[in-house]
Amino acid sequence: MWTRVLSWGWDWFYNYIFPPGMRFWLPLIFGIGYSVIALGMVWLSLTSVGSPAFTWCLLGGVKGLLSHLNAIFGLGAASKPPIMEGSDQFSVLIFAIFEKAF
Repeated sequence: MWTRVLSWGWDWFYNYIFPPGMRFWLPLIFGIGYSVIALGMVWLSLTSVGSPAFTWCLLGGVKGLLSHLNAIFGLGAASKPPIMEGSDQFSVLIFAIFEKAF
């Protein structure tokens, strides 16, 4: 999945925030990284008190917030790619919470 996503968006988005040499390593890094995060989220959802589905969505929202904070302020994802010029960083963060929660 990450190979397809990153190759689809490389020219108009990802090449502005990642070094060119990372183009072929990012799918592997993202695939393994998100798999580990998902396994942790499953474990936390099943072992926490309350509804596992609610916990999963809550953890997804937190993950989306943290990853997009890093992308926006660490990598410049809301300012470097031309497609993102003029976008409101706060709106991108709010979108990320709901995107990753669901």
